[in-house]
Amino acid sequence: MHEVVLFYNGLDVPTRQILDSSEAIPSKTAADAKVAIQEMAEYFQKWHNGTFRTKSTQTPDRLAAIQAQINNLEREIKKLNGKVYAAQVGCEQYAAMRNQGASIKTLEIQIGQMSKEKDPGSFTLPCYINNVCFDNALADLGASVSVMPLSTYLNLGLGELAHTKLTAELADRTVKYPKGIVENVLVGIGKFVFLVDFIILDMPEDIKVPLILRRPFLSTAHAKIVVLKRKITLRDGKRK
Repeated sequence: MHEVVLFYNGLDVPTRQILDSSEAIPSKTAADAKVAIQEMAEYFQKWHNGTFRTKSTQTPDRLAAIQAQINNLEREIKKLNGKVYAAQVGCEQYAAMRNQGASIKTLEIQIGQMSKEKDPGSFTLPCYINNVCFDNALADLGASVSVMPLSTYLNLGLGELAHTKLTAELADRTVKYPKGIVENVLVGIGKFVFLVDFIILDMPEDIKVPLILRRPFLSTAHAKIVVLKRKITLRDGKRK
């Protein structure tokens, strides 16, 4: 609207009177003032083209000067609209960059917190079967079955194997077919004794992790694992 007022003030008195015939330009809104100016421009254009003739006291030179001023005003209004659009886009881009910066900062904080915590590693616990002690039986929440190597099974002399159609996928994605399943093996952990079913796999015996105790066993033993303290608590009624 500021450009419209500047344009209006630059006109001579007769031209102002033509524009103010309906209502004074300074009292109009920017949109209404632009419409009034555009209507007058169209009127003069028709007059020049011969499509509309009427008696007028304005000379061709004066009309041409007014038309030039109108064209200049339209260019200024377009520039103003462009500046407003650019300002809006700039604000939106700034807001997006600010949000992105906040997200990156949050991620950096989370990574920093994670780096402060040491990898807890695998959870193991000591157990015994037939008076043979295994110091590092793996308590694996991701395993659906308890696993025992074939060599360990033979050394313990746990009896006959039952047939099973189960297959086991190892950590390296290879698939193994069990030799069978041995059921109701007595596994002692501390002062508790649990019945555990093991599938027997023909695989190299891992001295560090000789047995894998599955998720159902841990559920039966009411196992509670505290990751930060690296502590496993087993419960049997009120005893733990």
